Amino acid sequence: MRRGELIDWVLVALITLLAGWTAVVGVAFLPWHLGAVPMPVSALLGVAAMILGPRAAYALTGSLVAAALPVASWFLVSVWLVLLRNPMMPTQAVSVVQGQWRVMVLLGLGSLAGAATLTLLWADRTQARYAARRAGPDAPAPPTGAGSGSVEPDEPPARPR
Repeated sequence: MRRGELIDWVLVALITLLAGWTAVVGVAFLPWHLGAVPMPVSALLGVAAMILGPRAAYALTGSLVAAALPVASWFLVSVWLVLLRNPMMPTQAVSVVQGQWRVMVLLGLGSLAGAATLTLLWADRTQARYAARRAGPDAPAPPTGAGSGSVEPDEPPARPR
């Protein structure tokens, strides 16, 4: 592994930690109210983190695995904090009190944004591979190998003759 690649993976680790911290902040500020109206604006912070974090990690490494790390970090920390028991009221979880809809907004929007971002990155990668394959052997190949995040090669659908 070259020095530049190592620095990229260190930055991916920092992005992953930042996504986890975003989950902590999102759950902590979930009960905000604007007067008498509950305003779960911290859910938008999770959406922003799930759109920007995976894209930054993918841009650094070209790996879908690296792009999935911030999403996994945010989701696991969010779910853990939502299900964490409250030491002052042992029968209640910290955030899920009488089925608060704001928790579902946080987890739903963040998960949807993360899944959509990873799907779009995968689609862009697959489209680039197909375009490179159509361009011929002289065209530069898309990134493959140990850091590419690909489990198996993508094959275009067979054309009937």
